[in-house]
Amino acid sequence: MTGREYREKFDLEVKRGVVPLWYRKLKGDQALENKTYKNLEAGAKFRFIPGDKKAGKYKRSPITMARLSKLRSYQNK
Repeated sequence: MTGREYREKFDLEVKRGVVPLWYRKLKGDQALENKTYKNLEAGAKFRFIPGDKKAGKYKRSPITMARLSKLRSYQNK
């Protein structure tokens, strides 16, 4: 089972991480220490470009839809 299949099966967000914040901070600090953050430069060609016709063409999880709905209602106030 792929990571995406697992997330879809358990209605987890497909495009957002499920790793706890404390662990992300730990790994971020490690990346700064050992300079692996520089690998981001190599992935620049894969980054989101506004207006890209391919962007956003995937099924979103119920968690994502709820979050987006809440965000939209907050922004419309």
